[in-house]
Amino acid sequence: MDYYNLFNWKEETSRELPRMRWFTVVLLVLCLGVFFFTKPNYSYEDGKALLEREQYTEVASLSAKSIASFELKATKMIPRVFLYSGMKDGQRYYLMVHPDTGEIASMTMGEGNYLDFYFERYAK
Repeated sequence: MDYYNLFNWKEETSRELPRMRWFTVVLLVLCLGVFFFTKPNYSYEDGKALLEREQYTEVASLSAKSIASFELKATKMIPRVFLYSGMKDGQRYYLMVHPDTGEIASMTMGEGNYLDFYFERYAK
């Protein structure tokens, strides 16, 4: 491998037929592979649809769209969960959806839990 061309790319690109840089191709394939194998299974909008299928009504976004959860398992790649509010059986809930597994956790609003504290103090 000619390391001079790796760092002197202006000279290489000015040629009529520049050589392919396998280093760049391998790097791009590696980045795309990491993205596709580590991306979450659910997007934020998919989480809303999942909650509506679970009979929650008035599902809405909150000012903080994701938060650390003590109820759902966190991983190094996905340390936070999606956060919503919604109603079920006349009760208002904070709803958390895990982006990888689709697991749902709920907490009643106004009971003095850590989400109530968070919204009182920080999310304005």
